[in-house]
Amino acid sequence: GMPLYEITNVGELYWFAELVNKNEAVGDHILTTRYLNARLTRDITVNAGRFDANGGYAPANGEEAMPWVAIMRFGGDFDGNGKTISGLYLVDRQGIRSPGIGLFASLGEFIYQGGAQQPAMGRVRNLGITNSYFEGIFNVGSIAGAQYLGTSIEGCWSDAFVKGGRDGNTNGAKTVGGLVGEGRGGRM
Repeated sequence: GMPLYEITNVGELYWFAELVNKNEAVGDHILTTRYLNARLTRDITVNAGRFDANGGYAPANGEEAMPWVAIMRFGGDFDGNGKTISGLYLVDRQGIRSPGIGLFASLGEFIYQGGAQQPAMGRVRNLGITNSYFEGIFNVGSIAGAQYLGTSIEGCWSDAFVKGGRDGNTNGAKTVGGLVGEGRGGRM
């Protein structure tokens, strides 16, 4: 199977995101880094200060909030192992960071009829997101901005602030939610 990475700190979490987003070959596997697996071995704090409902940040030690770079089109298994990720911060008011806003931009990907068929995988389980802020125009969620066919989210929870729509009004955005922004056939 694909390699499993144990994530023990914030540096390793960002490293894993970068590795997945490169979408490169993995040894002699058919699948790319998009399909790597990870397990949290402890609670991870990205930003130690507190976020409010409008994205304001009260720093712990005078620091600026460090932005998260969402994991794109994830097809592996991400096991939160009952741990939490705290202090995630991702804002895109222009709608340019396709395909979504969240810890994962998307789980799996939208497959057009007749398009190249990628394996439909991607699972996130047993993970909590806390003290975090996500804002975008569409496809905004704390676990995943978008969730596509064949993927699953199991035993996850969040108390993150999630905001969407051109004016930050969720009524105007159909694809904004607590755990997942847009669901297209994935299981929860």
